[in-house]
Amino acid sequence: MRPLGKRPPERTDDGDEAAPTLRLRVRRVALPWQKLSRRQMSGILGEAQASPNERNLIVCAGCGRAMEMAFMELDHIQPKSDRGSNDNRKSGWTTDSVIAESARLRAERMAERVELEWDSNEIQTLADKHK
Repeated sequence: MRPLGKRPPERTDDGDEAAPTLRLRVRRVALPWQKLSRRQMSGILGEAQASPNERNLIVCAGCGRAMEMAFMELDHIQPKSDRGSNDNRKSGWTTDSVIAESARLRAERMAERVELEWDSNEIQTLADKHK
């Protein structure tokens, strides 16, 4: 109940919409392949970038170096503390640009396959393998 003598608040906006430019975002439905965990996608792309010459190594799509998967998460340039420049644009950073480009293209193709062929047994097996 309202205390005696108090009137309810009155509208001062003349009934206009409070925030005419505010639009709610439409929630986008994620496709099944977009629900892969980071671990699954890293594993799938890691297989695509596997080094043809050295077993259990992955080729970096940025510099062309072959390294273990655990090191792919790190910036593998020489840090300033080790007299490096921390600048990946300097000459000499890329070990082999042809190998790096090849690894990048293989990863790109695999990502496209995952998207386009999500329902195939091969892609499902890959995704399950890296859970």
